[in-house]
Amino acid sequence: MSAGRVSDTGMSSPRVSLEMGTNSHEDLLDDKSRGRCNRRTLIFTGGLTTVVVVTVVVLLLTLGGNDQGGNSSESKDPRPPFSLENYLDGNFSAVRFNASWVSDSELMYTNKLGELVLLDVLTNKTETLLTPQEDERLSISFVKQLSADKQFLLIAYDYQKKFRHSYYANYTVINLSTKVATDLIRPDGSQRLQLVKWAPQGNALAYVGNYNIFYKKAADDKDIVTLTNTDKPDILSNGIPDWVYEGIYYTLEIREEVIGDNTAMWFSPDGSKLAYITFDDSNVKTMNFPYYGQPDEVFFQYPIDIKIRYPKPGSPNPTVTLNSVDLTVPGSTVPVVLTPPAEVGEDHIITTVTWTKVNEVLAVWMNRVQNRMLITTHDASGSGSPVTVLDKQQENGWVDQFVPPKVSADGNRFLIISSQNQGTVGDFRHLTLVTKDVSKGAKATTALTRGEFVVTSIVGWDETDGKIYFLATSPNEPAQQSLYSVSDNVASPSDPVCISCGVRITESRLACTYVAASFSKAHSYYTLTCNGPDVPGVVIFNKNRDRLAVWEENTRLFDFMNSHSRPTSKRLFVDVPGGMQAYVEMLLPPDMDTSGNTKYPMLINVYGGPDSSQVNDRFKGDWGTYLTTNKSIIYAYIDGRGSGLKGDKVLFAGYRKLGSVEIEDQINVTRYLQDTFPYIDKTRTAIWGWSYGGYSTGMALAKDTSGVFRCGISVAPVTDWAYYDTIYTERYMGLPTESDNYLGYRDANLNLIVDNLGRNEDRYMLIHGTADDNVHYQQAMMLSKALEAKDILFHQQSYPDEAHGLSGVSPHLYHTLESFLDKCLDLPKRL
Repeated sequence: MSAGRVSDTGMSSPRVSLEMGTNSHEDLLDDKSRGRCNRRTLIFTGGLTTVVVVTVVVLLLTLGGNDQGGNSSESKDPRPPFSLENYLDGNFSAVRFNASWVSDSELMYTNKLGELVLLDVLTNKTETLLTPQEDERLSISFVKQLSADKQFLLIAYDYQKKFRHSYYANYTVINLSTKVATDLIRPDGSQRLQLVKWAPQGNALAYVGNYNIFYKKAADDKDIVTLTNTDKPDILSNGIPDWVYEGIYYTLEIREEVIGDNTAMWFSPDGSKLAYITFDDSNVKTMNFPYYGQPDEVFFQYPIDIKIRYPKPGSPNPTVTLNSVDLTVPGSTVPVVLTPPAEVGEDHIITTVTWTKVNEVLAVWMNRVQNRMLITTHDASGSGSPVTVLDKQQENGWVDQFVPPKVSADGNRFLIISSQNQGTVGDFRHLTLVTKDVSKGAKATTALTRGEFVVTSIVGWDETDGKIYFLATSPNEPAQQSLYSVSDNVASPSDPVCISCGVRITESRLACTYVAASFSKAHSYYTLTCNGPDVPGVVIFNKNRDRLAVWEENTRLFDFMNSHSRPTSKRLFVDVPGGMQAYVEMLLPPDMDTSGNTKYPMLINVYGGPDSSQVNDRFKGDWGTYLTTNKSIIYAYIDGRGSGLKGDKVLFAGYRKLGSVEIEDQINVTRYLQDTFPYIDKTRTAIWGWSYGGYSTGMALAKDTSGVFRCGISVAPVTDWAYYDTIYTERYMGLPTESDNYLGYRDANLNLIVDNLGRNEDRYMLIHGTADDNVHYQQAMMLSKALEAKDILFHQQSYPDEAHGLSGVSPHLYHTLESFLDKCLDLPKRL
């Protein structure tokens, strides 16, 4: 280490573990770890030369069991195990942060009486904005947003889902002074809208209905300005994305984010202009599937044919057009088209848009296979050509820029997360400052952080104090996510400071090692959400890190968890080919005999998709919690090659060859666990997963020639990447053409290698919903045909009219999963 200073983390050295019962918060160490220091040093570099050493507590998650041959009856946990009903009934659910910052000191939230309230954290005074008695729709609304001038409240109700993030709803604006409500309508009188956005100043509104954009210069203005007037719903979409661009956030589903939500229009900083994208799906092919309806209704005598414009690898993508319209010119709604840079080609993708100034739009463009990105600025009037601010190409991988850059007040600088070289260990994603005007000798890009860790999110930029706030993992501990700050002064690099390290919701809780944060408008205050390892909670701080209030303790959940026996967690790194390591977590049953005299079944919960991660310090209360405590199953996760948060070398290991290295790691690391820990029953090990995890399960069973897994369950799996969508698949696989990666697609096709799924009739179970608009039911049917053609017996469960999440049949689903595992793993009946 060099002569860097130790940053002030404001923390002590608490005892930590994932065993959060009332019996012990002691560190859980195996024999090899005993005697080691329970602190780890984090090395950050601000700029290029200054080193800072930040000391934080590391979560030690290895279990020291009874090596003498089992636990005595006196040490048995007397608390009852969790039940399946605890999971299905939502007993593990935490109350989340239910407020939003509306100024630099004010939070808006709904109190226990259903009233909408403003809390000033500076004065601790509250103001009631609206009560259910004043407008009964408040109690059924799912959107509550205040106008910039705080004069009007927008509410949305009568929710009707369309795709994953898109929906139809009725919207109303309420004058908070007079309590007079005005329904937002389209010019044809319809109230069904798809999106409404406040302007950043005053109380103007832009909204989308029937895929067209409308504008009101004031919330209670009777005049509606029609900004677009296309008459091809579901083919031409303005201001909201189509299916493939809508995407999703990080979940345990396949990640295919582009726009990432239901928004594709953006006001300029002063509200005088609007940028929006038009999506033209004219050439996108249609995917059809039946909706069967209710069995007792004659209306469904014939199933309804659902049609979705869904591009699949190698087929036409939507054509996207970036537009700008001046809202200050009376009667003028003719948009200006902002042309893309020629370098990304005609078949390009636009991933995000923001404004840098009142007359300048910034857009992020990519080529179709997403290994080249250009960040450009455009004059909102359409004059001139786009100016390229950053041109980045990624060899042997893809470019990841799906979040809008955070732009400085003058519009001349912006922040992104970008891969930066860290020497022999390769590239890691770091906080990067981009300067538009390099004429004065400034560097175009400057890395503000450096080291073997990953910056995951930029949460604030306080230009007054010159501080940037961001979330990041810890070096050598990708399971943690903490809040840090660093100076934005590139001329005088400083040391990042860990702000959240050592924070606890209360003194009786464990230190927060997996957090999220939300800052007030001028960064004077922030809320810190502690998502684990203990029961989640929320605390309000000022920017000097003084604790102002505990917003949410989740006492009910804390007491509920501690009234039951709890699993403990053992984590370890396992070497895999290429000088890399897989990160493993095993959740172990309470009162477990680790001597090897008792053998325990193990279930691997696999995802395995690119840039995913399952081993983390988040609070866990799920199906696995039930299985470990109630049925004494070891429940394990393996983040192998291709997973995120461990650098680009690991991340890109499976590039253009899905179904290869990530599957090998699931098989070989599981075998390593079986051989290393005598308490694991080699003859009773299973694997299961959902979505990409369902694909990983099928591929693992297909490639497992040595009997590592006795059985497996695939829920809503991809089986052939040619059937999935373009944006996601081509990012990781390229095109399925002879000139590109046709052989890669064939090698990744589960349907072509099914022989090993039929070792016995209870080896494989396939589950899918027929109305899955994400991973189509076609995927399961093609695998079924392949298995049936080879006379391979297997279990299958189809859920009519259920989408990807199978949310309407949860009890039946988990009873089905459990029944299959009971038979496969010879499990006892649940308690």
